[in-house]
Amino acid sequence: MAKKLTINQEATAICLVFPLPPSQSQESIHIRLTDFIRLVDSLVGDIFIITGKDVSLNTLFSDKVRFIGHAVRPEVGDSIISTILGELKAQIQITRSLMILPDQVKLIFLRGRASTVVIPLIVAKLKGKKSTLFVESKGSELVTKVYKGPLGIAGFILSQIYKMVEKISYSLSYKLVADFPALLKQPWLDRYKNKLFSLPTPIRFVNPEFKLSTRFEQRRTVVGYIGRMSQEKGVLNLVKAIPAIHSQVTDLEFLFGGGGPLLSQVESELGGFILQGKAKVLGWIQHKEVPCYLNQMKLLVLPSQYEGLGVIVSEAMECGTPVLAVPVGAVQDMIIDGETGFIMEDNSPECIARNVVRALNHPKLDQISRNAHAVIESGYSYTVVKERWRKLLNSLESG
Repeated sequence: MAKKLTINQEATAICLVFPLPPSQSQESIHIRLTDFIRLVDSLVGDIFIITGKDVSLNTLFSDKVRFIGHAVRPEVGDSIISTILGELKAQIQITRSLMILPDQVKLIFLRGRASTVVIPLIVAKLKGKKSTLFVESKGSELVTKVYKGPLGIAGFILSQIYKMVEKISYSLSYKLVADFPALLKQPWLDRYKNKLFSLPTPIRFVNPEFKLSTRFEQRRTVVGYIGRMSQEKGVLNLVKAIPAIHSQVTDLEFLFGGGGPLLSQVESELGGFILQGKAKVLGWIQHKEVPCYLNQMKLLVLPSQYEGLGVIVSEAMECGTPVLAVPVGAVQDMIIDGETGFIMEDNSPECIARNVVRALNHPKLDQISRNAHAVIESGYSYTVVKERWRKLLNSLESG
């Protein structure tokens, strides 16, 4: 029989459901959860967490946190069978954990792909709980990009299944919350406007450790990429663009940081540039070390054609590092081309090369650095995001 949980009834207790893929590092999970807890710790009572891996609770600063189960969702790019079975397994894992929640826990926050939480949403609704689903992006679009082209009709069927499941999840949710402003304007969310919270409210903020510590004019010409080394991030397209970039800007270094399935391939393809001292591949970087590397760069390139909040973008901008990216996810809110960063039309190697050269030759690159820093200070700091959480919780408790 499942162990019955008890709570401190003096304040509202909540539950966060945050399924993650198995490749997610323990450090990354810890950072995300710590950010969330910092935002809500003084606003709520007990905090129950269901996430991708077991978390050592003594490393989370709040004694109100209780880890009650884990749920692992499939990786992007897994086979169709593995993806479907993985989604179903994750939902069963979440549901089993929700069943032991105390009845007094009325607010459940679900973060991740809408396709992973249909069964938990049904169970939560039957138990009389208010479920808030955080919308980072349209997951079915990623499925379409990853599977439809390579797998033909099978990929098309999978993408249609995901679209249907997403709609069911949105309909079952008590409230929908967007990670960033541009999502509030998306046509596919129009039918859910009656349950869409009016303010974008992420579960993360830009930590104070990220700051402008090296003046922009003192930096060498370093172009960087920090993120997961995987196909959907477009990192290989950036690697392929480097010869064309170096043919036009010779006094230039490239810095790659991050782990993932394509790490060895990135190292292999950059072999000649690494030997010449024109490129470095660092592998996984501890989060506390990321600000140091961002402060070495004059440009961060995000070649992904699918992003949600894109935390590395906001962290780079807080460090005064201009970002070049495709206008997806929160990028379209934070970056105005030629003012707070740079936008490229797509992530083809040719497009990346052309725009990297354009950005580095911009006559007011130092001003763009200052503008980028100001954007994050005004919209993505701890104080700003926490106030939005206060308003969200008030609306849920009074609704």
